[in-house]
Amino acid sequence: QRVGVSGQLVEQLEQSFGLTAAEARLAGHMLEGGGLQGYMRDRSVTIHAARFLLKSIYAKTGVRNQAELTAYLREAPLGWSPLALG
Repeated sequence: QRVGVSGQLVEQLEQSFGLTAAEARLAGHMLEGGGLQGYMRDRSVTIHAARFLLKSIYAKTGVRNQAELTAYLREAPLGWSPLALG
């Protein structure tokens, strides 16, 4: 069972990309290797809500799909390391 994304990672994603808390939790979940289905289960949200958040994340980060999002966040050209926030 997932414990959830750390508050520190959520805050960093919010500040770095202008994400809302919900968007940052989803982005963090994906960054940690989770998928959309797992996020929906863990957060008890519908597919429509999860997709809405995901599309908003794409718009704010300039990516087009989940693979690009994960790669972009891992590369993090902003001088922070998500692995160090662990």
